[in-house]
Amino acid sequence: MGAGRSGGFDAVHFADPLRSEITDLLADRRSPLAPGQIVDTLLFSDEGPALGCDAGTRALEECLAPFLAGRPAHHVLIVGAGTEGQSVAMALATLGVSRLTFYDRDMGRAAALANLVNRATRSRAALLASPEGLFHEFSRPGLTRGWIDGIVNATPVGGPHRPGQVLPDEGFQAPLWLVDIAATDGATPLTRRAADRGCALLTGAEIARRRAERLLACSQGRGHVSCSPQSCQIDLAPCATPISQAG
Repeated sequence: MGAGRSGGFDAVHFADPLRSEITDLLADRRSPLAPGQIVDTLLFSDEGPALGCDAGTRALEECLAPFLAGRPAHHVLIVGAGTEGQSVAMALATLGVSRLTFYDRDMGRAAALANLVNRATRSRAALLASPEGLFHEFSRPGLTRGWIDGIVNATPVGGPHRPGQVLPDEGFQAPLWLVDIAATDGATPLTRRAADRGCALLTGAEIARRRAERLLACSQGRGHVSCSPQSCQIDLAPCATPISQAG
């Protein structure tokens, strides 16, 4: 972060997995992060503290708002409890989704994110122990057990670099909707299956474009409030030691 400023950059953007590490580093150094806040962008001023923003979650809100308009979105299943899952959860909570259920192979990580959501938002969060049997014959058409309205794949599984699938093959049916962040380069097995069943889709490619636009707007606006309502000032002085030597 110090190198970004000394190198004359106006902004530095952190993608995963560095996004998670930077957010944890700032929280450990007692920076003024709100509960659940992610920092993925630093905007530098000529002097004084940098401005930390979450351009990615803000862009995700901008994608999800029109996609969810007119669709049921009371209860959403989020697959993946990493930083991307946290970003999705915070965006959905801001948009008024009342129930969030998390599934992650690392149940400890899923539990930690559920606890964070319960503390930091008005949404109620719970855990799904296994996706097996998620869809069953007694569900109403297009709905899953527990009346889940939509599913978000917040993992890279199924994308161009991580083949595989995160949910059972059976059960997708409209009006269930799907957001697949892994679908950044064409269709994934998950999006093809959902499209064949008539489910509404929002792909990772669309989200990536909106995030790029938001990042550019943040950089040009130098931290205008529209970049991220939860921006915070960050003193880079404690971060002068290279991270590899920080212990």
